[in-house]
Amino acid sequence: MVGGGVFGIFLGIVAWFANLFFYTTLILIAFRKYFVGAIIATAGFVLGLQSFFFTSYPADESGGNTIYVDHLSWGFYIWLISFLLLALYCYLQPKKEVQLMAPDSFEVNGNTSGQGKDAVLPAEIRGWNWGAFGLNWIWGIGNKTYFALFALIPLVGIVMAFILGADGNKLAWQNKHWNSIEHFKKTQKLWALVWLVYFVISVISSVCLGIYLSH
Repeated sequence: MVGGGVFGIFLGIVAWFANLFFYTTLILIAFRKYFVGAIIATAGFVLGLQSFFFTSYPADESGGNTIYVDHLSWGFYIWLISFLLLALYCYLQPKKEVQLMAPDSFEVNGNTSGQGKDAVLPAEIRGWNWGAFGLNWIWGIGNKTYFALFALIPLVGIVMAFILGADGNKLAWQNKHWNSIEHFKKTQKLWALVWLVYFVISVISSVCLGIYLSH
């Protein structure tokens, strides 16, 4: 938890709120608002830098106990770098989408799914894949994208999540045969729903565990 979490605002510690910027950027990416997303992600990075400037904060409401910060772990640096990765994605993705534009590619080329690099990605399914981002290696097995197994490697998994989120649709279309675009969309929405349920349960469980341990 960065500086006491959401309650850190009462101590002038606002680095935790960079998390809100992170999730806001993901939502903006989903709606292809890349320019705004790049700004929000960069702002989150700057906000997170405040973590370098505090050395202690109260451990409870009474202020009687203090937690001292003598160093920042590798997890913090991964968290901070993730904002730069998001900003970089928001900067590069619009250019990539322009390069990939091929009107009516599905009608012109037919169903090329499952043909590897020869598969032509239909314009209708380009964009961010939430299921691939959140479930990464599990999603990879289900979509015959075994490259996703690299997500099991410590630290590499963080980078892989963003790679799969950005290119998941393309990889799934290349590596597995789909009956139609509708079939593809329906399946990927199901993966995204599974990840959302898992995410919500994880957050609720973490909050309940934190409350239990604090008492």
